[in-house]
Amino acid sequence: PTTAIFTFNRDGQTLGGLLVSALLALPCVIFAAYKVPHPLFFVFELRLTTDGSMGPKEALLEASKNMVEDLVMLGRRFTHEWELLKQ
Repeated sequence: PTTAIFTFNRDGQTLGGLLVSALLALPCVIFAAYKVPHPLFFVFELRLTTDGSMGPKEALLEASKNMVEDLVMLGRRFTHEWELLKQ
């Protein structure tokens, strides 16, 4: 109940790396890694183990939410710096 393997279709290593980084930032995650079964197909498998305080699905959703928030903040900062540069 604390380990799960998720398969992501139509995506490659970029999302896999981002998700693993976001998952490892959560204190309940013990192990998170991804693998690409075949380089010609845009599919990766994410293996996730938690300590039991949160299930793997909940941890993945929390990490995804945190990752989206970080990307939104990055976009705002980039836009702000771009506007400052234009002036």
